[in-house]
Amino acid sequence: MIDQWPLVAENEADRAVGYLADVEWKMDPDLEMWVDVEASRATVRLAGVLDHRTCNNTRCVVEELFGNGCRDVRIEIDDLRVRDVDGYSTLVGIQRFVRDAGGAVTWSGWPS
Repeated sequence: MIDQWPLVAENEADRAVGYLADVEWKMDPDLEMWVDVEASRATVRLAGVLDHRTCNNTRCVVEELFGNGCRDVRIEIDDLRVRDVDGYSTLVGIQRFVRDAGGAVTWSGWPS
């Protein structure tokens, strides 16, 4: 007999987006980030899943770019899946930070 694992999300954030524990292996739970810096311009490419588990260091990377003199940031999110409010808040926080710091941010793949 095959054991049946419960189709139950572990926390409130997962329940809010209809996350099922048994399909976790089918999803790409990791966030990949590539950073390309040319003088005061940087391109940050995000791919994978941005959510409450993966969003912690994303904004820190952009803040570090500004600390190193970058003022023009292009963020490519064409291959990014945003799973929860923490993921969206991270993207909005990046945009606010860049503009408040006197920089410019452009997006590739911003959801409509």
